[in-house]
Amino acid sequence: MRLDQLPTTVNGKLDVRALLERDSRCMPASSPGRSDGVPPAGGVEQALAAIWAELLEIDVARIRRHSDLFALGGHSLLLVRMTASIRSEFGVDLAYRQLFDALSLDAMAMRIRDAVADDGIEDMEEVQW
Repeated sequence: MRLDQLPTTVNGKLDVRALLERDSRCMPASSPGRSDGVPPAGGVEQALAAIWAELLEIDVARIRRHSDLFALGGHSLLLVRMTASIRSEFGVDLAYRQLFDALSLDAMAMRIRDAVADDGIEDMEEVQW
């Protein structure tokens, strides 16, 4: 896809969201931002997908198990807000670095499940999210 000019935000920075919207059908199947067709599985992934959708201001249907937060328009400052949302939703404190090292939905959900298990809850899927 050829653009006459790159979309920008009101601050003059590159508008990644606008690019993703325009280019989502042209992305290669192996691209981390491309939907792999597998929806979030289980309560933790579904609740986390809802958090992502809210913070990214996108439709939750765009988020898949292997979606990459940054490819969907996220950024490092959003991760700071996400730590608070995860703490509120799941009752666990994850360090910024733990989230930064797990940018796909399924990897981040695994970090949450591990943290909750460390806090003594045995079966994550029985917890209502």
